[in-house]
Amino acid sequence: MTGYFHIYKIIKPVPSFWSKERDSLKYLAAWFIFSLLIPLQAFANGDIRVADFRDNYQNGTNVGMLATFTNGWSYLWNAPSDWTGTASTNGLTGPVDSVADYELLKWDGSKWTADGDTDNNNGVPANYLQITSTGGHPGRGYSQKESINNDHDRYCISAFQVSTSGYYFIHDSFLNTVDTPGNGNEVLVYTSNTSSNPIGRFIFAAITNSSFNTKLGYLNAGDKIYVAAGPSVTDGSDSYSLDYSIYLERRGIELSSYRITELAGTNVKAAVTLSSPDGTVTNAYVTVYWKAVGEAGWSGSSNLGNVGIGTLTNVNINGLARDTTYNYAFYAENTLTNVDAWSATRCFTTFDPLDFTLRRPVKVHGYTGTEQLTNFPALLIFNEGYERFLHRDFISETGNDLRFLNSDQTEVLNHEIELWNTNGASYIWVQIPVLTNNTTIWAYWRNTNMVATPVYTTNGSTWSANYAAVWHFKQNAGDEDLSDSSARGMGGIPTNNPSSVAGRVAYGVDFNGTDSGFYVDYSQVRTSDVNFANASVTWWANTDLTQPESDNWWEMSVPNGEYVSEITNGFSCNLLDINNEIYGAFEINTNGLNLLGSWHFLAATMSKADNAVKLYVNGVLQESNTWSAAAWIDRFSVGFAQQRTGRYIDASMDELRLSTVARSVDWINACYKNQALNSTFCTYGPVEAYGWRFGTIITVK
Repeated sequence: MTGYFHIYKIIKPVPSFWSKERDSLKYLAAWFIFSLLIPLQAFANGDIRVADFRDNYQNGTNVGMLATFTNGWSYLWNAPSDWTGTASTNGLTGPVDSVADYELLKWDGSKWTADGDTDNNNGVPANYLQITSTGGHPGRGYSQKESINNDHDRYCISAFQVSTSGYYFIHDSFLNTVDTPGNGNEVLVYTSNTSSNPIGRFIFAAITNSSFNTKLGYLNAGDKIYVAAGPSVTDGSDSYSLDYSIYLERRGIELSSYRITELAGTNVKAAVTLSSPDGTVTNAYVTVYWKAVGEAGWSGSSNLGNVGIGTLTNVNINGLARDTTYNYAFYAENTLTNVDAWSATRCFTTFDPLDFTLRRPVKVHGYTGTEQLTNFPALLIFNEGYERFLHRDFISETGNDLRFLNSDQTEVLNHEIELWNTNGASYIWVQIPVLTNNTTIWAYWRNTNMVATPVYTTNGSTWSANYAAVWHFKQNAGDEDLSDSSARGMGGIPTNNPSSVAGRVAYGVDFNGTDSGFYVDYSQVRTSDVNFANASVTWWANTDLTQPESDNWWEMSVPNGEYVSEITNGFSCNLLDINNEIYGAFEINTNGLNLLGSWHFLAATMSKADNAVKLYVNGVLQESNTWSAAAWIDRFSVGFAQQRTGRYIDASMDELRLSTVARSVDWINACYKNQALNSTFCTYGPVEAYGWRFGTIITVK
């Protein structure tokens, strides 16, 4: 055979979670190299590498040539809408999520730039913006206004158009920030399906070498993948080197359904069902792997043998430790077709009901929505003496031996104790996997072997459903506790010590209207993944005094304007007072609803996809307006304004939550009813004796 050889890299399917221990397995140890110039679909050994940034990079043939190529690649940047090819006068336009504003780069003789010449100081705001064979340099950051009032980070964007429909992912990726004085870079990953909101966001500090591997989902032939490399606030010393590959998944085997079916102390039963999306596989050898959370590699495995497609197969996982959380995953391989697949990693916590002597059911019957709410954090209130519940029956004085299970008692549920009050009501948040009306969960307690604090009660697991921050405002030795219960740990930094007061749920926070509030450190907010294209804020509000001015419940600052929740004259709560050149000025408010002297549940949702910003009061939509904003927040203050300075509010607040999604009306209404009408939202069954492993309970009256 004569002629040119083209190299394609064929790999085994990469696990969807890309964990380090998986990469060490023999199935991922080898790279298969083929050097035949044949169509891509002819490869049947695994996922197919269809493109690579460096391998496919092309130089221009003449100065001024546009960066679009027959191999599917193009190089672009997010230009202001009035970009003439060499200049702009309006830096307020051209956000990175506005694909319509993308402009092709031009060849300047040695690299791709915005204006096609070699002068780095002209072409504002694309100064220094360039793509080279090994990386590039972004344009101006949003804080660099220049002469055109630039209000957006300017990104180098490499785009690839897929020619075959299927599931794609980015792998073998890295970005290395080159220069020491710089403040780092940011990478955003978009597709034609997600142009309004990135499916991957990666922030790189100065002198960092890290990956931006991303699952891209299903793409149709002709769809594009965009990788945007930008500055982090400013572009100073932000040169970077970069590479990445784009793969088409081979989907001969899929572990479509798997779950734990029984918890029995140190033993667990699991079940799995295989499918073959492309119909090329009829059976596969299946193995389940497990390890305790925190262990470096898989500590155990069990072979299920040869499993047919569509067949439900059970397996025992034995020899586990009690009250321990494990990761587990299934691996399937068909050696005849040389196709394999990993499931995503899930977790379970070992549990034996016979180890506990007391339990009670809790039934949710006050939920009236039609949506199934996934991983909903429900408030449970356990009152001393109600239906035979007594705090003294616990082995642990702080409730550490309390556990919750789902309705069929096959899953230990995440929970967080907000307040344990042995003389009254205890407040507990429980993450319910799927909430519908009449969902039942079970509480178990009194176990002498389980008195240590479970890790999942303090690490934010209860708030994994797209929460960026959760502030309960717990009382801590008489002072206000501004800690964040989510996994992000965005604890508040107080200004003149806001005080602790009785809240709507246990304790709340009170602001004095003069100089008290709190804010979150800039570096934490910047990496919180909160974007106004898709976000929510919910909180309980209670104003103390009539105010002569507009004062702030909270303020979010973003690169191209400010977004504020404020109170006017102590009565009308204006959700968003937007005043900037991009999106105009408007308010949506509570239409004069009196918030003075009583608690109200407020929720603000922002969705660019739905073109709507909404305000809910006590679970009911109050008002809405159109919405097209999309920007990452970089400041968050509560009780006062940072950007507009001052505006301290005289009011109390409780259960403040910041989310990275626009919550649905069903979610918001369920939150309100669960917290405001708990006794009608939940039914607390009587305490009943259950396990007898430790003897008989004798109650002396």
